[in-house]
Amino acid sequence: MIGRKYIRRIYCSFIQTHRKSIPKTQLGDYLIHLERFMSAHGRLPRKPFRSLHDTLFHIKAGRECIDPMRCLVSDKEHVKRYISETVGEQYNSPTIAVLRTLEEAIAYKYPERCVIKPTHMSAEITLRKGGEEIDLGKIAGWFETDYYDLTRERNYKGLSPKVIVEPFVFDKDAPDDYRIFCLNGVPKFIFFDENIEDSANFRCVLDINWQQLPFSLKREQREPPEKPGCLKEMLEVARRLSAPFSFIRVDFYTDGTTFHVGELTNCHAAAMQSFVPRESEAFANKYIFGEVK
Repeated sequence: MIGRKYIRRIYCSFIQTHRKSIPKTQLGDYLIHLERFMSAHGRLPRKPFRSLHDTLFHIKAGRECIDPMRCLVSDKEHVKRYISETVGEQYNSPTIAVLRTLEEAIAYKYPERCVIKPTHMSAEITLRKGGEEIDLGKIAGWFETDYYDLTRERNYKGLSPKVIVEPFVFDKDAPDDYRIFCLNGVPKFIFFDENIEDSANFRCVLDINWQQLPFSLKREQREPPEKPGCLKEMLEVARRLSAPFSFIRVDFYTDGTTFHVGELTNCHAAAMQSFVPRESEAFANKYIFGEVK
């Protein structure tokens, strides 16, 4: 009898080999996401809202990802309109410019200190800290990239390629991230990710009272920093922004007193990150979905 692990291995190998020929349909995208999930976690996804990874998978691979609201917040320009209309313009990270064509991006005179990002992609950024030469080839690559084609995440399908230019917030070259995960409009837990140049980043996972939780994703934990004075206000902003969504991550930058919303993330790490330590997954899922207080 052929084992399930062997069948999964054959399936994953087939999808990896033939990925480019798989139709760009909802079913085709689902098959690709299924392969990535099995390769990352060594199992099939289960029903949603029983575990973090399964919930994220069903958001990414199901019909929820094409909800107009999820598509709107996937665009780094348009999400600012949603933030402004929902909680107020004061919570947005400032915008210096939005460059809508490659020609405009090449001709633009970038500030000596600025953050440059594509609006239609994730995890891409250029930091200009002191007048360094801009890598225009990298920016050209952004304009040429169809992020849906690259990831098969349908919330990115049809987004116009643009570049947004922002200032460094709180005058930090690598500001720390405060990422609040919300379930049905209720903040459940917080990632604090410290970003230190030329050093290994680390993560703390905390409850909404700033008490450390016994699980992480991908990274080992360290001791948490001092609780930001504006945490209560950040949680309220996260609550209001997440209200239309089943599950979403609201990202912040703060100096401890004031803060900006960085972005809203539909599917944390594409549902690919493993729990650290692995044996903490059962507790984490019970905690997130309401069985542990």
